[in-house]
Amino acid sequence: MNIDEYMAERVDDQIRWYCKKSAINKKLHIRFNSSVIVFSSMIPFVSGFELSEFLPFITLSSAELAGLFGVITASLTGIIALMKFQEKWTVYRVTGEALQREKLFFKTGAAPYHGRDSYPRFVQNIEQILGSENTQWSATVGPSEGGSAETA
Repeated sequence: MNIDEYMAERVDDQIRWYCKKSAINKKLHIRFNSSVIVFSSMIPFVSGFELSEFLPFITLSSAELAGLFGVITASLTGIIALMKFQEKWTVYRVTGEALQREKLFFKTGAAPYHGRDSYPRFVQNIEQILGSENTQWSATVGPSEGGSAETA
């Protein structure tokens, strides 16, 4: 495989994948945690007065609605802990940035990419970054999710 093929099929493809996955996990992290904040803050609010006096279309009592918000909050918190959106977002972002940095070093001929063996060294460093990320991803998600970063 020559450098152009490797750059397009491996490096650029992986950079796109990590950037996309990082953005998805960031959005999910923000959305789920924002929902937890909203639902948990509603519990004391609805507990303070009888809602049917102000909102006649609500058929649940204040206690029932507070309980429902508690269940939603606990469920969302469990999903956040299980899916580890923030941890994945961070790992994917760091890996994508590391790949881009290596690509920039190689394209500009910066150290360590000068001389005859720059291409093999570049491939070795890229594959080391990817291998390290796979190990870190496995440690982050644990054995319960299994698979590899490609399936996350």
